[in-house]
Amino acid sequence: MIRGAWSVGASGATWTDAVPTVTRLSDGADLPIGRVWVPPAGFGLDTLAWEVGEVGLGEHRVRIEGASIGEIDYVVKVVACE
Repeated sequence: MIRGAWSVGASGATWTDAVPTVTRLSDGADLPIGRVWVPPAGFGLDTLAWEVGEVGLGEHRVRIEGASIGEIDYVVKVVACE
């Protein structure tokens, strides 16, 4: 299982009202989201970060609603590195 912070960034985005969700595609379960925050500006893209509970291998859909740039939707494939 993998734990840790996930993030997405976009130039000029405002993340004040953004809400991330992560869904495991194998069974449609929404994973628990912990802390959500906007890191300080000043370097790189405007970023939204969030903590996800234990994530297993496989595909996960990430959806961000409420961002100033519109809804963001993409799939992440978590793989084992040997």
